[in-house]
Amino acid sequence: MTGDLAAFLAARRDEDEKLARSHAARPARYTARILREIAADRALLAALERARQEQPVLGSFRDDPYEPAVSFSAGEYAGLMLAVRLRAAVYRDHPGYRQEWSPAGAVFPPGPRHGQGDQGDGEQAREHDRGT
Repeated sequence: MTGDLAAFLAARRDEDEKLARSHAARPARYTARILREIAADRALLAALERARQEQPVLGSFRDDPYEPAVSFSAGEYAGLMLAVRLRAAVYRDHPGYRQEWSPAGAVFPPGPRHGQGDQGDGEQAREHDRGT
């Protein structure tokens, strides 16, 4: 699931970057902020992948054979995963978003679901997805 969620968020941010760079009429400050958010999400995804790779193998041991492998990276991974879930939830109206990715306990304001948009940024992104 982690790979699917990370790939989903990465793909949405790639689309956002293309959209942000193609709208020259928007204020430069707005475009710069969007591009900083995209860079931050990419750094978050890279940190998640590093933490995933550093996860101890279940049942493995460190220097002390009587002490199970418990590392900061396990907690770091869980925290990063929650952050990725929260960031991906921004795209919950995208048809590729899975409800199982929704972060437990997070409350988001109601918004239009796919196909019920109001021509806001979400609808523009969907139009971009459809090539219109």
